[in-house]
Amino acid sequence: MSQIGYGYGSEWHLLRYLGYHRDALSEQLREAIPQFDGAKFLDLPFRSKPQRLNRESEFQGLEFIQSPSVLAAWKSFWPTSGNAMCWDAIAVAPSPKGQRFFLFEAKAHEDELRSTCGACPESRAVIDNAFSFTRTKAGTKGAGDWGAPYYQYCNRLAALCFLREHGIDAHLVFLYFTGENYETWKCPRTADEWTPSLAAVDSHVGAITNPDIAARIHKIYVPIQT
Repeated sequence: MSQIGYGYGSEWHLLRYLGYHRDALSEQLREAIPQFDGAKFLDLPFRSKPQRLNRESEFQGLEFIQSPSVLAAWKSFWPTSGNAMCWDAIAVAPSPKGQRFFLFEAKAHEDELRSTCGACPESRAVIDNAFSFTRTKAGTKGAGDWGAPYYQYCNRLAALCFLREHGIDAHLVFLYFTGENYETWKCPRTADEWTPSLAAVDSHVGAITNPDIAARIHKIYVPIQT
């Protein structure tokens, strides 16, 4: 999460939902994702280092996981230096195996879909190994470079595949806001208007043929609250 726009942008709209319309958002999620039943959004952990007033903290890496062995494996799987992989929100539900995690990424306009890996060569080598594992685990045959232009989506998929490899009950939830009205962005007003840009992401990454992974990726369209 970078600088939060005042009254616009995915960060603003998600924080508004979590602060004022959490029950409505949770109800929509339960209707779309049966496994979300009983889930509660986690509060952000306290940060000893103060954030700037125009920024908020986020869940970093896999800090919401309590298993020491999984966290140790993550340090080998993904770089620990540089910018941490962050999540817009985390929700947890009871599961037959303990806990079920929902990892959220929110978007309000099409430019937010695009990102490029800026890792140093050493870290990029670790990331490429993680992506190689992810392609195999997800069963995707896409030939596109996962370092750009949809790097963030690919690293989220890598995190999901890592968690599933270690027996963690996890889901990715992509929240696509509709109805944003910011003049310098291309902002879809309906779910259908999101379709072409999201299809481009799927085409670049490649179809996910592992049914377990595919069933754990959810696209939810949420109208902004004004």
